[in-house]
Amino acid sequence: MTNNKSISLHPDWRGWFLSYLIGIVTIPLLGLGLWLLWRAHRNRTSFLYTIFDTKITAKDRYYSQTFDLANVEDVIVTQRLIDKILGVGTIYLTTNASDMILFGVTNPAPFSETLKTAIALEKKRAQETEKLEAKAPKHAPGSLDRLDYLAGLWQQGLISDEDYRKEKKHFE
Repeated sequence: MTNNKSISLHPDWRGWFLSYLIGIVTIPLLGLGLWLLWRAHRNRTSFLYTIFDTKITAKDRYYSQTFDLANVEDVIVTQRLIDKILGVGTIYLTTNASDMILFGVTNPAPFSETLKTAIALEKKRAQETEKLEAKAPKHAPGSLDRLDYLAGLWQQGLISDEDYRKEKKHFE
């Protein structure tokens, strides 16, 4: 049994600061502001980011996206001026196939450095696993035993040289 550690995060409310501000300002307009506040809150809480030892998952109400950390090629942090003031930002994870966007991340620079470290460690672990798999024999289970049995029959003279060569080709 493996011990999968994970961290689950929702975007920080400060990432939706402008949406909340517009909602508060427009409350006197026939309740439009209340609807905008509810919608901003619903959108923010619908996002869930889960980071495991080997992968990262982003979910919202409509879809879910999972990346293996070993496949992530680049981590980019962007912050608007208001985001810098509030201490939040957006992190883009890119692979050769698609991108993942993490909105409303608190302290995005240190968080991205932690992600980069986890990605580097996972890539190193994946390379070590590939090396171990490359060293494993590529024969089917039991085929070496059957080849030894065939060689024993040939050495005892129970099968001819031609039959031995013909049957040995099946094991190559």
